[in-house]
Amino acid sequence: MSLPGEGWWFFKLYGSPDFSQDTLTTLRNVLADQEWFFVRYADPLPHLRLRVRGDSALPDGVLDALTQLVDSDAINRFEITGYEREIERYGGLAGLALCERVFCAESPEAVDLLHVTPELLNTVPDVDQYDIAAFSTDVLLKSLGLDIDTRNDVYNTMQLSYAREFSDDPTVSRKTLNRELHIRRPLLRTLLSDSHAALCQGSFLDSWRLRLYTALDPIGQELNALDRAGGLTSTVAEIATSLVHMHANRLGLDRREEYGVVHRLHHVTKDLSIQGTAP
Repeated sequence: MSLPGEGWWFFKLYGSPDFSQDTLTTLRNVLADQEWFFVRYADPLPHLRLRVRGDSALPDGVLDALTQLVDSDAINRFEITGYEREIERYGGLAGLALCERVFCAESPEAVDLLHVTPELLNTVPDVDQYDIAAFSTDVLLKSLGLDIDTRNDVYNTMQLSYAREFSDDPTVSRKTLNRELHIRRPLLRTLLSDSHAALCQGSFLDSWRLRLYTALDPIGQELNALDRAGGLTSTVAEIATSLVHMHANRLGLDRREEYGVVHRLHHVTKDLSIQGTAP
């Protein structure tokens, strides 16, 4: 366990169960000059886990952010605690360090995407929140250098695992998910192949994916180089399943919703691979 100030500061923020967009936007704005990421959690009370990179002194902006959140009643209490880093899950110390950089680049972008999602649902014909989540998830892995077949393998591994977990749940049965897939498939093919009108140059989604790519591409190159050099205890594809799960967490998806998203992604990326139209 790393104690506060030993590379990271770790806060637990307790408040409303859904942690409104305003809470996340405050963190996004006040911590704009810091490296930080968040995770949604329950132990059992729902809270946000906020990690801010910093040694010794409390990083700039953190006290301002906490003060704003308390004053606005967005949170009712917070704790400062140690950070237990999931070293094995992310391929060892070097792999985890790179993944923490991914989290810090991704978290503010996830907040921005959540902020604009209601507008997208009103302005992009026929799109739903899970289509947007599928798009952002695939952008995440593409930005890290995973090709279409590797991404498809990641999504397949995840959807098969979830199928076993929810085998007795009719709300996410294969029949139910396949029925939804039949409806969503044409739209998702255009979103994931970068041919949808919502991805025209200068649009929000176009700018969003370019920002994420710019931030993650060098990290992905380092991660893949480390893998080739034998410096990881897990494959990049195995680590990617955890990165997808954490992205779904930041988007506020529960495990059933995440299952639906990776089910869509598996089948649509398979389509694009067969057609040879994947970016």
